[in-house]
Amino acid sequence: MKLFFGTIIADQNTQTISNMKYLLFSVLGVIMLQLVACSRRCTEYVEPPVFTGKVVKSICGHIMVQFTNGSVALGQFGWADPMDSGKVYDRVFKVANPCTWGKTDTSSNIAFRFIAPSSEAQNCFMCQAFTSTPDTAYYIRVVE
Repeated sequence: MKLFFGTIIADQNTQTISNMKYLLFSVLGVIMLQLVACSRRCTEYVEPPVFTGKVVKSICGHIMVQFTNGSVALGQFGWADPMDSGKVYDRVFKVANPCTWGKTDTSSNIAFRFIAPSSEAQNCFMCQAFTSTPDTAYYIRVVE
């Protein structure tokens, strides 16, 4: 009888190991499917949102832009320009990449469209004129 029970126990252990292998390969298969699905989904290009703004002040490479999109809650609210009799602006920011943002005409109140890409290196000469600017700064690129 000992041999018979030993065979039953051995058969149960073999079946348990077989079930564990099946479970392990099933889990690995699901993980591989997720990775393949994510790699396809994660590499799709997502169009960045396009904003509308206007230059409210530009002095020697220090460019302040105000969002003109109706519902955009970005930028600095309540920024007072002490060099313009304390005029207060909402939704304004400083252009963080004045050398590469893509606009050469920085006249005030001319509307333009732009996106906000990731940061860009700035390797250009700027004069050292001082002017008050908002604390908020964004890297932007003008689009047509």
